[in-house]
Amino acid sequence: MIDFWITKILMVSKYKNNDMNIDTINKTSKELKKLLKLKKSPVAVGLVPNNHKIPENIDKIDEKMCHCQMVNKVRKEYIQFYALEDDHQCKNGAAVLGMRKLKPRFANGTDLFKENHYKDIYSAKKTMEKVPTLEAGTIKSIIYSPLEKVNFIPDVVLIIDTPKKIMQISQAFLYCFGGHLNTNYTGILSLCADGVVKPYKNDQISVTLGCEGSRDFADIEENEMIIGIPTKYLDYILEGADSMFS
Repeated sequence: MIDFWITKILMVSKYKNNDMNIDTINKTSKELKKLLKLKKSPVAVGLVPNNHKIPENIDKIDEKMCHCQMVNKVRKEYIQFYALEDDHQCKNGAAVLGMRKLKPRFANGTDLFKENHYKDIYSAKKTMEKVPTLEAGTIKSIIYSPLEKVNFIPDVVLIIDTPKKIMQISQAFLYCFGGHLNTNYTGILSLCADGVVKPYKNDQISVTLGCEGSRDFADIEENEMIIGIPTKYLDYILEGADSMFS
């Protein structure tokens, strides 16, 4: 029954999501940013599988940094680039994003337990078993860009802003679909696993509070949180925001 109503909404919405193209995405980003008074541009993330080519008109990043730092670089410097696995300084983040294998000690919870994130190894292991990941070696490159200047179709859009703005984005989505947003998080691997992998893999909006790494390396402030959105839902969020907040 839920699938029926979602399909119906997709058909009758004035925003034709299945006709989304780069120009539409650029325009949608500008309108969302204006309507919701977002602090910075949404960040477009494109995962390039092994059997796909990296777009020729996008430059490779010229320094090594973590995934969360790359997201922050886009937000602060308003630039577009792609990164290979060797460009990712945080190997755990690169691993959950499907670029390499997770280190066994991290995958089984040993590292997290040793770092005093959990009371015992069993709790750490249980957490790691729930972390969303992509199959190792399936992604060869990740593209990052401000959404309003993107020249590719992104897989996921990241927005980092105040809880009120994340609330409004959630409300705008539910304006079209109704129901509840079911989200969960661990407080680790937030910008990679929760912010990108979960929306990419499950085709669902994901809200997360950040982690120590992302708050340090991506300069996420104490009064900010993160929402990861599958690109195909942008038009519906714009429709809801236009109706509710304009």
